[in-house]
Amino acid sequence: MIDKNVPMDEYRNDLQLLHSILESPADIIIFALDTHYRYTVFSKFHKETMKSIWGVDIQTGMNMLDLISYPDDRQKAKNNFDRALSGDHFIINEAYGDDLLRRTFYENHYNSIKDADGNTVGVSVFVIDATERMLATNAVKEALVKAEAGNRLKTAFIQNISHEVRTPLNGILGFSEMLTQPNLSAKEKLHYNFLIKASSNRLMNTITDYMDISLIESGNVEINRQSYHVSEFVKNLQLKYQDLCTKKSIAFKIETPADDENLTMMGDQELLQKCISHLVDNAIKFTSEGSITMGYTVKQHTIEFFVKDTGIGIDPEAQERIFEPFVMENIDDTRGYEGNGLGLAITKGFLKLHGGKVRVESGKGQGASFYLSLPMKPGKKENPEPAPRMIKHAVSTHPVILIAEDDLYSDIYLDIVLKPIASVIFKACNGKEAVEMCRQHPEISLVLMDVKMPVMNGLEATREIKSFRKGLPVIAVTAYALSEDKRKAFEAGIDDFLTKPVSRLELLGKLKKFGFIR
Repeated sequence: MIDKNVPMDEYRNDLQLLHSILESPADIIIFALDTHYRYTVFSKFHKETMKSIWGVDIQTGMNMLDLISYPDDRQKAKNNFDRALSGDHFIINEAYGDDLLRRTFYENHYNSIKDADGNTVGVSVFVIDATERMLATNAVKEALVKAEAGNRLKTAFIQNISHEVRTPLNGILGFSEMLTQPNLSAKEKLHYNFLIKASSNRLMNTITDYMDISLIESGNVEINRQSYHVSEFVKNLQLKYQDLCTKKSIAFKIETPADDENLTMMGDQELLQKCISHLVDNAIKFTSEGSITMGYTVKQHTIEFFVKDTGIGIDPEAQERIFEPFVMENIDDTRGYEGNGLGLAITKGFLKLHGGKVRVESGKGQGASFYLSLPMKPGKKENPEPAPRMIKHAVSTHPVILIAEDDLYSDIYLDIVLKPIASVIFKACNGKEAVEMCRQHPEISLVLMDVKMPVMNGLEATREIKSFRKGLPVIAVTAYALSEDKRKAFEAGIDDFLTKPVSRLELLGKLKKFGFIR
């Protein structure tokens, strides 16, 4: 109905605008229906869409509901049109397609059409393709969910790191203080010393795990492929864990093929031992009764090691994520088990470098079985583990020893251990001083060299010393523990290698090897 009070020029302008919109090739569906659901106007794109999808060449006056085949869809459309005819203005979002990555999203705007007297005479519908916007919105929502989950995991992990570092430190510091108490019996001293060592080993294992996962993540792991006997490798692991299982009243079983006594394989024995050790450690941790079985089977060109236990098992939903770094099935503060959540991630990372895989079969309360599959392909030795130099005969007893060390406490410790053995002990706090000491004191018969020192590092100092005293034994005493560090040390002229923390027995063993003690 045309309002006589409105100038005709305004109607002409509105009609031209409407015509331009309806003829626009833009991907916007526009149409209007009267109160009987019959088309009154429609855009060019809507007409083309209806023809391509439904095969219908729509015309003014056609009933839109008659064009919808499915009863449910027809009723849904009628409800929307009736809602708009009642005077409501609303937007409905719809998605088409089962594949989340290929869904098409539409934003449908419903509005009632009124005449000059305010009577509802129809419905207008604007349909906009909102796929890109909806996908972007969903991506943001998903990212937020992941970020929130990551923050929760990060918080839990940081708390766990603090726990796994501070707890053994508490034992080390606490029982060290207890050793200073007067009137302690010899039995008490031995017990406190045992607890200090246990806490120290736990802290050292935690630090080692952090180093290993960092090397894996950064791609800096050195693979030292060497040939070794598999049966001997398994026996060494058995010796390592037999007593632990016995103390916990758990049976420790070994299952190996009867005819593979002389089986050899090429690989990094040390890294593989770490992988299996992480699995056995977990098995002992989570098994309170029953048994743990370790062994291997050979299938064509593949060897499969396994560790099976009768412990608490793993929920199927957690079996994928437990192999990710810093993730455990349960990382909250009620776990009741020590651990940093890195063992399985380290195992997976080391195996991947060997072309191998790890998998688990388990159920809650049903124990767990882990399988490590490795290819058995012949190959050359790569990056062999550097070996210390061979000492052919004894040098002398009551040696004159130079300690090149910039850390005060390490210096004091070495001095205490060596005093009963050495006739004289010289000190240097950097590499340059160590070189000058060796020039000025030809009586020096052994050098204990830290690698990381100021002014001149231990490797540079060793090269200088070896240039004028080639036969002077130099033993590295360092916190650098990687194979590459050892290789660089031996290339610089270092004769042997001790990794901190150094035990008294290890140090005395080196001195005995070099002939300084009997």
